[in-house]
Amino acid sequence: MNKKYVALTFDDGPRDPMIEMIDKFTAVGGHATFLVCGTLLNKENDERIKHAIEAGCELGGHSYNHLSLNKVEELALIEANLRAPYDIVKARYNYDMKVTRLPNHAADERVFEIAKKLGIPLIGTGMNGASDWNPEVPAEEIAPKVIASAYDGGICCLHVNERTCKALDTILPALKEQGYEFVTVSELFEIKGFEPPYFEQIKGTTAP
Repeated sequence: MNKKYVALTFDDGPRDPMIEMIDKFTAVGGHATFLVCGTLLNKENDERIKHAIEAGCELGGHSYNHLSLNKVEELALIEANLRAPYDIVKARYNYDMKVTRLPNHAADERVFEIAKKLGIPLIGTGMNGASDWNPEVPAEEIAPKVIASAYDGGICCLHVNERTCKALDTILPALKEQGYEFVTVSELFEIKGFEPPYFEQIKGTTAP
């Protein structure tokens, strides 16, 4: 049977319960991608970032301060928001990030062009993240929607929070039973032969 691969990704880190989430992937022999905000890359969160790197998970950018960049008028501020997490992670942890997801998936042609100039691929999502960002959506609703939307080569946009952490207890064994392996976004690109895409392109390569 051909192997199936899926990349589960988590926005809005680093924060609790990130270490617990990482350990759940380690327990099933998998990796995840955590998209981090620059403002949270500080001493308080050093352990979370170092744990992710040591576990073989991937770090990616989620802007500096979670702005919807399509609403930012100053081009220099858009560029600074995209660059800052990369620069901080490199300086603080000697780690080179490769991908970014925009907060709220908010982009326009200016954002695309700046990202291309910086060489920062902007990833989207093809799977259903079940609106796990909404605190009113419980783990019991998140898990079945993620499982039902999984497909080989899929990327799922989830978030670092307690409800999603709990949902992983259902998601990971269920997808493992279906033959999926859990890989980072960069690992998925390499396995599938995808060129690192920009947001408007990735919707075509990951949508079912």
